[in-house]
Amino acid sequence: MKSIYKLLSALETGRSSLYVEPKSLVAYYWTGSIPKPNPVREIDIHDARIFAPDSFYLGTVLQIVFENQIEQPLSGTPNPHICAYGEVFRNEEDGFWVELKFGGAEALYSFRRFLYSLQPGKPSDKQPWPLSLSPRPDATA
Repeated sequence: MKSIYKLLSALETGRSSLYVEPKSLVAYYWTGSIPKPNPVREIDIHDARIFAPDSFYLGTVLQIVFENQIEQPLSGTPNPHICAYGEVFRNEEDGFWVELKFGGAEALYSFRRFLYSLQPGKPSDKQPWPLSLSPRPDATA
């Protein structure tokens, strides 16, 4: 039933890629006070769903740090993290969606590697999804 929901949701929003549903990924963004970790329930190379008490005007651009809060074998080792910009395109009762923005091919490739590392059993040093810089089908110019 969950896969049917994903398919219908993807058709409704025009998304064509598959989402990663990480269990330990959180997002930090600044709202004027100390940033707090907010769970990320769905993410792909184009957008992310962040569960948070905040809501924003549509079009608001946030600088977001995504952090994978996995247990590290050595204490003091920083958690894997990456920074991206996100433009809010939908508010929901329990959070909001952002369209992710990248400054170039290198930033996009780094983010793809980070997403690939979130999948269980996938080492991050292997080639992630094919690198494509084409825009989303529903992206407006």
